[in-house]
Amino acid sequence: MHERGGSPAGPRARLGLLGAIVLYAIATTFPFEVERNGARLEPTGAMFPSAGVLWWAEPSFRVPRRQLSLEVTARTTSVDQRGPARLVTYSADPYDANVTLGQQGDTLVVRLRRPGSSPVGAPPFLVPGVFSTAQDIPFRVDVSTTRLSVSVDGRSVLDRELDADPFATWRSDFAVALGNEVTGERPWLGELRTVRLTSDDLTHDLLDPLTLRRPSYLDWLRQRVMILSASLADVLANFFLLVPMGWLTAGALRRHAVARTAALWLLLALLVEGLQVLLPGRFPALSDLVLNVLGATLGAAWRSRAATRR
Repeated sequence: MHERGGSPAGPRARLGLLGAIVLYAIATTFPFEVERNGARLEPTGAMFPSAGVLWWAEPSFRVPRRQLSLEVTARTTSVDQRGPARLVTYSADPYDANVTLGQQGDTLVVRLRRPGSSPVGAPPFLVPGVFSTAQDIPFRVDVSTTRLSVSVDGRSVLDRELDADPFATWRSDFAVALGNEVTGERPWLGELRTVRLTSDDLTHDLLDPLTLRRPSYLDWLRQRVMILSASLADVLANFFLLVPMGWLTAGALRRHAVARTAALWLLLALLVEGLQVLLPGRFPALSDLVLNVLGATLGAAWRSRAATRR
């Protein structure tokens, strides 16, 4: 017998609901590896044998006005690192940065926020062959109001004129991190022997243990949780992919299908967004949770309305 406002909760409907929940769990938590901070600071430098991050915090550091230099000596663990994997970044997250030095294969990637670039500093400047061997590689990146230059082992490999002052677009509320993105989504594996940053006339040793720290779980949690999804594609996916999930859920429920569907997917979304805090490559966002519930509720309302017209 059909109940008003719903549809019969037969075995097929329950099976569909179970399948929807399993698919949702896989799609939102894959891969299942739990994030751990594998970084460590030793007398010889910063070590990243597994994914981790070190944060640098120096109260006297200010956004440069005329000149920025980064001197790095690095030894990569593998030439097959992508992302680009972050050696040094001055950023908020993977999508918003002032400057980033990364590895993409054997290539040194320099992303520089500047007028006309994306918020993360794309298009980047590329120096191929820097990470072709697993040995200590010293390189230096110099940025002024008019030029960007890169030297590797004392040899100039890139010298570009800039169209406008890059520092005019930089954000002062960003953070400096080593071996990963600030929020932990772009790990680099290897060893940093030297990292020195000169801002105008003041030089900082980024490997100074007094100013470098390994973030705790709570520190990382605060950095990883977002209010809004990072892209329009994420927004659309989090809403429209949950519409059929809500349809299937309503089909498995008898009474108050719309309200019960909304409550069920609210609980599931809370659980999944909480788990994403622990997962590499995942960025929990409050907007994801809201859009998931709205999408599922719309699907349930659609199913319930269709059932009442039969």
